[in-house]
Amino acid sequence: FQSRTRLEQRLHQDNVGWRLREFLKASVPLPGTERVYLAAYDELFFDLDDTPWGQRRGFRQNRFFAGPG
Repeated sequence: FQSRTRLEQRLHQDNVGWRLREFLKASVPLPGTERVYLAAYDELFFDLDDTPWGQRRGFRQNRFFAGPG
């Protein structure tokens, strides 16, 4: 199991925008194998403020994956 939280400062033409990213990942080995596993991860993006260059406060996107490894 892995987890990561990032607070990002994004600069565009002297304007600053803040974003929060939360990443979660789990890997489980398949029974009877030594090298094959199932993995799933999810990364959520939240913009923390509004900016003149188009960033809007709130949920931005979700990146999800599930499959073999």
